Amino acid sequence: MPHTNPYTVGLEKNLANYTPLTPTSFLERAARVYPDRIAIIHGDWQATWKETYARCRRLASALSKRGIAKSDTVALMAPNVPAIYEAHFGVPMIGAVLLALNTRLDPEAIAFQLEHGEAKVLITDREFSPIIEKVLPMLEKYPLVIDIDDPEYQGGKLLGEKDYEAFLEEGDPHHLSVAAALQSCGKGCSVWSRLAMRRRPRVNQDVMLRRTRLGCWSGRLRSAGVAWWRASHWPVETAR
Repeated sequence: MPHTNPYTVGLEKNLANYTPLTPTSFLERAARVYPDRIAIIHGDWQATWKETYARCRRLASALSKRGIAKSDTVALMAPNVPAIYEAHFGVPMIGAVLLALNTRLDPEAIAFQLEHGEAKVLITDREFSPIIEKVLPMLEKYPLVIDIDDPEYQGGKLLGEKDYEAFLEEGDPHHLSVAAALQSCGKGCSVWSRLAMRRRPRVNQDVMLRRTRLGCWSGRLRSAGVAWWRASHWPVETAR
């Protein structure tokens, strides 16, 4: 009689013994354990983990109400502002793909990425309106354009249907997220949440993630500079 390994009997993958590694679960935990601690600081604006979680769910819900579903692409053209942080949670909450655009590329390259990635939504900061204004006429399919109207930046113009804060108002703060992987695509590269979290330091049982791209530190951080996902007892401070 062949020997049966007891660890292979009745232990199929389920919620009790297996959970995919995803940033959305860390955000949910931070909101539950540290609801009133500051999560984001941007200029004079601050948000707690509870508020940040609600804003991310609003984004997920608003996108879902606009027909964005699993495997659809949401593109993002922004510096290091709260919206880019929230998008890295809100977009994967509905199983969609986040296409973070390199802010240093020319209009032709950005148009190619939007077309190739089949972006259905483009969330863009007013700072990059001169570039995006040239990109949009190049596209065969015009995406839903949402403007980030950041008061910390003076200049540029609004190009989209509505601004980011108004778009969030369309969403439900109690929206339930789906288990999904985080993806950021650019130049043919797809990065999943499990890969992004491998071999990262653990701080007080919370995970600290750091994403770096080519760029340099300056008085105004860019998405092509440095973005931080910090442990839930540290606020994330953004600067333009």
